Amino acid sequence: MKIAITKHLLSLLTIVLLSCSNNTAGTNAKTKSPKSLDVICYEHGELKFTVLYKNNLVSRFELHSKLNNINLDGTPELITVDGKIPEGTNRIDYNNPDDLRGYQCDSTYMFKSDSLNIAFAMESNTKRRLDLTIYDSKSKKIINGDFTLLLKQ
Repeated sequence: MKIAITKHLLSLLTIVLLSCSNNTAGTNAKTKSPKSLDVICYEHGELKFTVLYKNNLVSRFELHSKLNNINLDGTPELITVDGKIPEGTNRIDYNNPDDLRGYQCDSTYMFKSDSLNIAFAMESNTKRRLDLTIYDSKSKKIINGDFTLLLKQ
């Protein structure tokens, strides 16, 4: 059983590494595997956030802090209201706070753990930006905050 789980995790890791590190100019950051799994990578400063997207839903995520050598991954939960996905919301671009227009995000996801909680949403249609909120962090290595991560080129 452990061997099967390990093989599955290694195959996911391989897809993520290949798709996030082998993008060249003129290629799309989204890469489809035979199982129609999209891998989308975002970065901001020392933060790297990878989303595994399947059938129009986020199936897994990975959060890495290059500065503090932190790696967190998990299966997020889609936030719903009365069993329905709420309309998208406007978000502040924390890289450009003077832009009062912000940007529209679609579905929001959350992940709760003993060490920290996160919520994130990708920009509607283009997926160029990811709004990330880290809260209730008990780790000194990952601080609470709001971040706008950009699609890795």
